[in-house]
Amino acid sequence: MKRFTLIELLIVIAIIAILASMLLPALQRAKGLAHRIRCVGNMSMLGKAAALYSGDNNDWPVLYTNSYYSPRLYWFNGKEGQLAPYCGSTKNAVIGGFSRLSSGNVLSPFACPARKWESLDKNEVSAIGLLAKLAFTSVDGASDVGKIHQVRMPSRGCYLAEVALGQYQTSYTKVMWPAFPHDNPYSDSGADGAGTDTPLLNGPGNCNTLFLDLHVSMISRSRMPSHQRRTGDADTTFWNPWKKNVSDNW
Repeated sequence: MKRFTLIELLIVIAIIAILASMLLPALQRAKGLAHRIRCVGNMSMLGKAAALYSGDNNDWPVLYTNSYYSPRLYWFNGKEGQLAPYCGSTKNAVIGGFSRLSSGNVLSPFACPARKWESLDKNEVSAIGLLAKLAFTSVDGASDVGKIHQVRMPSRGCYLAEVALGQYQTSYTKVMWPAFPHDNPYSDSGADGAGTDTPLLNGPGNCNTLFLDLHVSMISRSRMPSHQRRTGDADTTFWNPWKKNVSDNW
């Protein structure tokens, strides 16, 4: 019986290592694609829940909170918020994030698997933000906000978007600008700059966004309207979907 020599074993190990290095990028791409698909599905389900909410509330959009007084219910509350009964959420975790309880971490069923929040020293972490224009208890007194059917271009107006961990709203401003966790090697590592005073305006990454016509689209960082990149981006159909005479150039 012939035995392998040391050189032959080293050659076999080297071949295996080469094959593994060739397969690893493909596996990482496949994993990233699976994360994107699941994230799009989660956002789409939240869109359907928002549509049901509007149907029961005279066509008004989902608002940030239902009252300025206690008890306050927020759109992201996992058990009793505005969206919870419409999306079947029964967990204490914030919708699209997680809550750290004495019994352990509770993960929302709508959490994106691409986000990394387990190491954060917070009791409650969100990852999806509602359009900041909807930060009211009643749209009756809000300017530039109306019913869903009054949106000028629903397919171009933001409703929900992925945000920096810990944010609950999204806007063209520095701190509330969306996050870009997909196809981004710096996602949630601190180098991304999402949710800070110095957001990274040009770089890698894509953001899943739910539009007011309820379709979900992935927006690249370089395409996302930003007040820091161009002042006029604050007045676009993306960030001001109810306002008249705003630009659709984004």
